[in-house]
Amino acid sequence: MPTTHKPTPTHLTWLVSLGLCLSGCTGPSGSSGSSGSNGSTTTGGGSGASGGSGGDQTVDGHVLGSFSPAPGGLRRLTSLQYRNTLRDLLGEVVSPQDIEPDVGNFGLVSLGVAVSPISTHGIEQFDSVAVASAKKVMTDPLRRVGLVGCTPIANDPSCATDFAQRFGRRAFRRPLSSDELATYARLGAAASASSGDPWIGLEMILVAMLESPKLLYRLEIGAPDSVDPARRSYSGFEMATRMAYLIWNTTPDDSLLSLAKAGDLSTTDGIRRAVSEMFTSGHAHEGLPTFFAELLNLDRVSGLHKDPTRFPQMSDALAASMQAETLALFDDIVLGQNTDYLSILESNSTWVDRGLAQLYGLPPPENTGLVRVMLPEAGNRIGLLGQASFLAMNAHETETSPTRRGKLIRKALLCQDVPAPPPGVNTMLKEPAGGGHRTKRQQLTEHRDNPACVGCHALMDPVGLALENFDAIGAYRSDDQGLPLDTSGDLDGVAFKGPRELARAIRHSDDAARCAVEMLYQYAAGHVTGDGERAVLSALVKDFAASGGRLKDLVTSIAISDGFRYAGTPR
Repeated sequence: MPTTHKPTPTHLTWLVSLGLCLSGCTGPSGSSGSSGSNGSTTTGGGSGASGGSGGDQTVDGHVLGSFSPAPGGLRRLTSLQYRNTLRDLLGEVVSPQDIEPDVGNFGLVSLGVAVSPISTHGIEQFDSVAVASAKKVMTDPLRRVGLVGCTPIANDPSCATDFAQRFGRRAFRRPLSSDELATYARLGAAASASSGDPWIGLEMILVAMLESPKLLYRLEIGAPDSVDPARRSYSGFEMATRMAYLIWNTTPDDSLLSLAKAGDLSTTDGIRRAVSEMFTSGHAHEGLPTFFAELLNLDRVSGLHKDPTRFPQMSDALAASMQAETLALFDDIVLGQNTDYLSILESNSTWVDRGLAQLYGLPPPENTGLVRVMLPEAGNRIGLLGQASFLAMNAHETETSPTRRGKLIRKALLCQDVPAPPPGVNTMLKEPAGGGHRTKRQQLTEHRDNPACVGCHALMDPVGLALENFDAIGAYRSDDQGLPLDTSGDLDGVAFKGPRELARAIRHSDDAARCAVEMLYQYAAGHVTGDGERAVLSALVKDFAASGGRLKDLVTSIAISDGFRYAGTPR
């Protein structure tokens, strides 16, 4: 946590009294809410089908049937989004350790922040980051002039007002109201008069904006729709925010905000053009892959602990390479080649550095960073399921776990529900009587023979057992301590043997395409799909198939869909 600067009690008193301090004017998410630019107070949105019926919904001429949008409300930035936002506002990089980690929901952090509160400690962390970041910028003469754009003069509020207006537009992702500008001007004047330094006044304005709920929370409530007043239409600035955090995972830039002001983000054609332009930005290469990282819970790789006696090559550096490989594959298929997203399951190319090449038994690359290589076409390693990140994070410290691997495939790639074990059921695998060793297939037989376990394990185990040729860190093995491996199985009626046939079965499953659409839609919308959005989802699945499974086209379809552009009445 930053400790370079803390505001004095007097400074905190000013922020609280003016309604600008995060810890002074809002509690945990979903409790007290946040005041929007129109002065109203709303609470967090959620899933469900409440809100008015929009009648027959149409996307690009396709009639979808009944549509009832999910309620609008507040949507908190994820920790990564907050860090990215401060980086793009200030050029200031915030360490992940400085902010409370997010909690996922339905496999996505973006859904978790909508329902999880910020702890008291978390609020203190946001306050500390805001204060330290503002102090660091404002004590650097070159940086502060570049940020502020003018030189403040004692007893002259013009520079402070101009700064608040320009920076506030970026920070709050919309123009500030006259009342808001007056409030920040009073804050700056009070701080300047007390300290005798007009730069301190600007610093306090910056602190207040950085720790404001209006930065940390996305206010997405819209206004009554002119065609159907029972639903609410997101404003151009709300659309700019939704699109920016979907594609870039950071705050909208001046260009996107200008499109919002001009009304371009209130039309289908305008949204299409904006999305196309956004994909040309470098932000897209760090933004959209966040969806894939959340889907796989890829951040778990960095915290992996493996038995050092069995896996001495496992290290923090190797774990970082595992993550980078998976994101590089996604980036290449989705943003580089712009081809079928599900081909990520059957790709024969991947990215390795020297550590991964050694793990995979490939020739070491000449360069030290990641390089693109082709995998042996006759080998077992293929696509996502053959990558060490997937294999290692879904395994135990000392051995593989077909159950964990199968569970993630079912939940993240097929959107199939896998219930938790019944209460009181022992999930530990028994050691073989009299010692010796058994393969995982042999050990898991006891779970499939138990009536309390068979339902779930019949879903997970056959899928995960297809990957038993890879050990607990993803290295290939031809047997299990001398015992032969049986990698055959069945995926919802489709027989397979080994990773390649499993990958093909998943890719061509109807559930895989539907799941990809639903997970990206939920990531974009920030809530679990409600019954009133099923018609929208069905149309998106059809559009996805018609595009050849291109995820970039799916992002555009989502952005112009009524599910992304309209909200129900805020709760």
